Amino acid sequence: MKRQILFITIIIGLITIFILKACIKEAPAVIDFSNDEKVISSEKVINLTTCAWQENSGGVYICTFDNAIKNEDRPYPVSSVKIYLDETGELISGGAVSFMDGEVWASYIGTNVKAYFRTHQTPFESPGPVNIKVDIQYE
Repeated sequence: MKRQILFITIIIGLITIFILKACIKEAPAVIDFSNDEKVISSEKVINLTTCAWQENSGGVYICTFDNAIKNEDRPYPVSSVKIYLDETGELISGGAVSFMDGEVWASYIGTNVKAYFRTHQTPFESPGPVNIKVDIQYE
């Protein structure tokens, strides 16, 4: 008889806990729509490989990628562009870095990306294909 009372008490306790848990509701998350500014950012990374270096005056060689930065698939304006030497991960759009007995750097104007190479060797030996990574941030 004591076992039956204990068993019934445990069952009633479990049912009570189950019912109370089911009735407790979490407060819904509050979303603040008071700020009407829409912040939409997007990023696109383009991998480019130099192939044909053209000699410029002053011993600087240039490889141009016409229309590399396209905004067709992004309705937002470009907010920043950073260009990296893929082999080392060094930022080359901020200035020249040492590379293969010379210096390499890059720039962009509008949709065009340009890679530059200045060698310290005479005669010029092409660095061959150089992989660069263009990181484009859209607003």
